[in-house]
Amino acid sequence: MTCCHTFWATGITTYLRNGGTIKHARQIAVHESPRSTKLYDRTGDAISLDEIERILIQDRFIGYNPGRMQRRDRRSESQTGFSTV
Repeated sequence: MTCCHTFWATGITTYLRNGGTIKHARQIAVHESPRSTKLYDRTGDAISLDEIERILIQDRFIGYNPGRMQRRDRRSESQTGFSTV
């Protein structure tokens, strides 16, 4: 759900990512305290592609056999701790 706080966060975050300071963002947002402005700072929320690639889906089925399903994993069992069959 989007609300006015989402717009405040987007504006403050964009300003800070483009080189703005918390001090000036506070003045622009008319906050009494920099602490209030920091609540809207989402610059630390960025997730890198490396972090996304840490997600490993263990159940990638390579074939369907009603009696037994075989799974394939990119990493060996010793790396994941999971059996690949």
